[in-house]
Amino acid sequence: MGKNNLKNKDNNNTPSLNLLSPFNKLVQPKFWLAVVVAIYPLQLLGNLFGIISIAKISEIILFIIWCISLTITTKIHINKKILLLSLIFLFAVILSFCLGISQNILSLLVYINIIILLLLTVDIVSKHPSTIKTLLTIMAVEGIIVSILGLFLTLFLRIGTQQLPLLLLKNISRLVTSRASLFFSNANQFGIYLMIVLSVMLTLIIIEKNNKKKKIFFIGIIIVMMAILVSFSRTAYIGTAIIVLLFLVKNKKIRSFIPQFLLYFLVLLIIISFIVPKFITHGIDLRMQKTKKIFTTGSSDWSRLQMFPISLNIWINHPLFGVGVGNITKSPANYLKMEAHNMYLNILTETGILGFIIFIILIFFSWKAICKSTFISKKYNNEQMYWLSKGLKITFFTILLIGFLTNGQTDKLLWLIMGLNFAMFVITKKIPQLIYANKNS
Repeated sequence: MGKNNLKNKDNNNTPSLNLLSPFNKLVQPKFWLAVVVAIYPLQLLGNLFGIISIAKISEIILFIIWCISLTITTKIHINKKILLLSLIFLFAVILSFCLGISQNILSLLVYINIIILLLLTVDIVSKHPSTIKTLLTIMAVEGIIVSILGLFLTLFLRIGTQQLPLLLLKNISRLVTSRASLFFSNANQFGIYLMIVLSVMLTLIIIEKNNKKKKIFFIGIIIVMMAILVSFSRTAYIGTAIIVLLFLVKNKKIRSFIPQFLLYFLVLLIIISFIVPKFITHGIDLRMQKTKKIFTTGSSDWSRLQMFPISLNIWINHPLFGVGVGNITKSPANYLKMEAHNMYLNILTETGILGFIIFIILIFFSWKAICKSTFISKKYNNEQMYWLSKGLKITFFTILLIGFLTNGQTDKLLWLIMGLNFAMFVITKKIPQLIYANKNS
């Protein structure tokens, strides 16, 4: 494609008062990136020291402080429709919390947090377009580090934990599991996180012009793929297959990497198999055996299938406002005491029909926004913006698809991607104006 560098100047016309200068520093894009990046290290520290709730609350406090400072110091530029829908969804969540079978304050704070994340993402990225590539790069680097840690803990720390400090011994030992999960709640969440990171890295390797960075992303993709493999998450496998196939179909550059990728991936696989014999083959074999028992009464997969009618029954008993956020396992009708393993059913059951409808509408508008962004950037031959849009579109599509198999309604990356979709449309619809302005200058 032709002209591919969209020059966007950050909006510095932010009205403020001298008394509020500390708040002005908080609303800068650098601070926003720092908070977003701090999400997973905070979870790691929480798991290592057994203070998971403190880590979550600290993160929530950071977002709330920033939201207040943004409101005080600047005019928020968010589409009124998106703002209204977000506030209605938050209202539905608060209603379900107040009227639910019990009050789970931590779950309420998590929902407040993700709504703030959505709105801040739309506002900040729309005003500072250069932030999006920086954010995706940081996500990729963080994903590589997380993958290395996951591989290390899963494969190489099976012996020798006796030398660790007593404070960390119990928690480190718990992280050394048969399936890579690191500081995530389970191996599925770990695999799904890396699946999203993989999509981000494939996007970056297409748009990146610096060869050194391309090599880093290429090596990172191999490491991330290996970490996904040892998570033994069937959901992550399905999502990864969809992402890779879509990128292979859509981009020649990605197809050209296949021979090199397969060579390096196989070398790494052989090395790991030599260090930890039969670990990968044994793990995959166990997952295949489990899959074969999907319709066997009493198996975990059978229980998940049973959660479909159970969840609907819970919702029928609490149709308007649900059983309350975080309460699906506490419902008397849920004799399996499991979550639905379906984010749409979870939303419907916990927040009722009002929360569910608004959630679906938000998803629809976010999908519509990224589709329009892809169309506009392609129409005006802006390659970089086109592949940023296309990459987000593929990522979002895959997240929505695997949402039928997992509990992802409060996953911050879902809401971050939704926010980026809205912001990308705001950015790309300025392309015709910029082209017209450049012609007349």
